[in-house]
Parts: sequence; C-alpha cells; structure tokens
Amino acid sequence: MIRRFAWQARIERARELEGRHPSAAQLLRFYATLLEFQQSVHQSLRAGTAPEIAALAPFAPQLVELVERAAPAPMAAMAAAIQPDEWPALLGQQWLARAEGRPVEYNFFALALLQPYAEAVAWEQPARTPERCPFCNALPQLGVMRPEGEGASRSLLCGLCGTEWPYRRLKCVACGEEDKELLPSFKNDQHRHIFLAACESCHTYLKCVDLSVDGFAVPQVDDIASLPLSLWAGGQGYTSVTPNLFGF
Repeated sequence: MIRRFAWQARIERARELEGRHPSAAQLLRFYATLLEFQQSVHQSLRAGTAPEIAALAPFAPQLVELVERAAPAPMAAMAAAIQPDEWPALLGQQWLARAEGRPVEYNFFALALLQPYAEAVAWEQPARTPERCPFCNALPQLGVMRPEGEGASRSLLCGLCGTEWPYRRLKCVACGEEDKELLPSFKNDQHRHIFLAACESCHTYLKCVDLSVDGFAVPQVDDIASLPLSLWAGGQGYTSVTPNLFGF
C-alpha cells in the first residue's frame, strides 16, 4: 500500500523540531515556511484537473519572494539570479529527466515547485524496478521503518512526489548489494530513531527513519533535523542515494 505524509503533519513537525535541534533550527524554521507555501501550491493544483508543468509558472515569483525573505542568505542570493523566462525550461527538464530515470542536477528551486505538483498528480502504478518510485521513477530519498510483528519492515520514500512503497530491509537501493557484511548502519545518540543504511560496495547511504522507535516522526522533516548525521556521513566518504530538498 502506498502512503504519503500529510502536509500539515510536516509543518507541525518542523515547528516542533526547530526548538529541539539548535544546529538545524534556522533551516527547520525556513522549511516550515516553505512547507506552508508548498501546501498552498498543492491545494491550488488539486482544485484543477490534470495540471501541466506550465501550471507552476505563476507560483515562481512567490517562491522567489519567500526565499529572499526567509531563507538563509546563500539561498536568497541564488533566487535573485533566476530569470523569469528560465522557469519553464528549468521545471520541464527536471521533471522529464526524473520520469526517464536519468540523473538530475540538483536544483532547490525546481524541486520546491515540483514536489507539490508531483504529489498532486501522482497515482499508483506498477514499479519499473523495486528501487524506484512507482509513480515518478525517482530513486528514494529516505527509508522508513514501520512496526511489523516483533520488528520493523522497511519501505522507501520518494523525495519528489512523497510516495512510499515497500522494499527489502537488507539490500542497497543504489547498487543492489545484499551481503550484510558490506551493509553497515550508523546512528548517533542525538537521533536515536534515525540511522544510515550504508553500502561499502558503492559508498552510498540511505537515511532511514524508524517509526517503531519514534511514532511521531515525519521522515522528510526529521531528515532535515538530523543534518549533523548527514555531514558526518559525507566526512566518512559516503554520499546520499538521493539528496533532499536542501542538497544533503
């Protein structure tokens, strides 16, 4: 069964974690504001029928204004550099590349608008491969552990359309490695419900949020709050299978 985390749950979780994680507080504060904007975009698109990518263009100036007003300074400078006539190509290229399973150059602004669009138009269809989203064909951004029996099962979470789908627990989603000796996991004391499922064969990691440890967690938000864990992984030579909205 495909699941998605509600927009309002993400907003409330970001506000909550802002006060609990000083190292990520500024980013979480901005993320909560951005989520409110994305929720409004999603609701506007849902009110129509089968919107095209072009339907996102009217929201671009609002996104730029929000980033210039509320984002950390480096992001605000990037927003000012985007020309109005660049948006259609930027969004279309990002969307098409993901649908075709091709590597996509990270772009915060494209993702910020494509995420609510993707959730508005997503429907369940057969997965092309178990490692890719059954709707938009993107590689997962996160793993989600859910209580099952006396343990927990793993599913994967798409960072573009928010789709969650089941997946084997001991297998690298990037290269298919199955040798458990080459699939270490790492965690820290600050985020006990989060661990990194790493792979020594391809040196990638998938951050996993364990809802059997913290049932109030919202993976997309707890990922941002655990920024130090991602920075540690990068220092150890691991790269994320798919970077989140903020590029880590």
